[in-house]
Amino acid sequence: MRYSRKREKKIILYLVMIFLLMGAFLLPQVIFRIQDRILCRDITLGRRESMDVEALSTSYEKSLAVRMSNFSEGLAGNDSFYVTSQELEITREVTDFLYSESGLNQDVLTVFAEGGLLPYELWKGSYAVTQWKRYVIYSDDYAKGVNYILWYIEMQDPDDAVFKLIIDAEDGTVYGLRTENNRKLLTENEQNYLLDFLGYNYVLTQLWGYFAIYYEVLSENSLEILYRWMEEGGWLDINHFLEEEVRGDEENWSEKLGISVENMGYEMDAKNSVCFQMPYENTWLEIMIEVNNPEVQSAYRYRNPDLTMGVRQIYEMIPEFA
Repeated sequence: MRYSRKREKKIILYLVMIFLLMGAFLLPQVIFRIQDRILCRDITLGRRESMDVEALSTSYEKSLAVRMSNFSEGLAGNDSFYVTSQELEITREVTDFLYSESGLNQDVLTVFAEGGLLPYELWKGSYAVTQWKRYVIYSDDYAKGVNYILWYIEMQDPDDAVFKLIIDAEDGTVYGLRTENNRKLLTENEQNYLLDFLGYNYVLTQLWGYFAIYYEVLSENSLEILYRWMEEGGWLDINHFLEEEVRGDEENWSEKLGISVENMGYEMDAKNSVCFQMPYENTWLEIMIEVNNPEVQSAYRYRNPDLTMGVRQIYEMIPEFA
């Protein structure tokens, strides 16, 4: 489990939460159009015989950054990827994991609950586990080992609201989550802060920074340096900073940060979606936030939306997210 990384992430997490919890209530019309990317254009999915996951886990790549980089490079190289699954019996093991600091209690999930995007009932025991599977994603390049060993966990509450989670079985990294059929309205003291602020560039910039640390694109120190450079130039928006300050000098800035600045930033779409581009070496992966029903409200009280969030290239390979 990644307990050693928890302290490192908290500083930027609190910064994100400050931005999410301040200001007035204005529901934006978020605009985004997903461009077809070379790195994800031709993914071949297939199924093979069940693999010996226990044996594979002993050589599983421990570094999340390396796992993500290998996967993105494979996509860019048009490698064929395969998915195999195994239905697991629902036991105490999965519930113990869910309510640990590597499960529902990790920062990346609690911050979205604070932002009004995830129902607090998940932490109150109102949801019961209804499905537990192990998924393995791998390519033809066996020298690199498997790409991901995942748990798919599905939960449901008495009102038929559904929560789906794709999480790394070894270290707890969240690769995808989805909420469906949410009906419960928030109380008068609760507001959908993240939805209110998704239209603000400085909030999207802070979220990009949080994801960059969580998925090990940047260290906390590198992100602080990037923010300082942006502040010195008067830029609150990372897209604006990249366009006005970095454009034409990408090689120099890439060397300063240790990542490709050509594959950084975010895009938005009329489907109420935001895509955060995370660079790995000379390729990138996309972290998505997709809100399906942001307009649902009653007397100015919002309900938790139907939401999909995570690494798009990973969760789209899982049938329950297709």
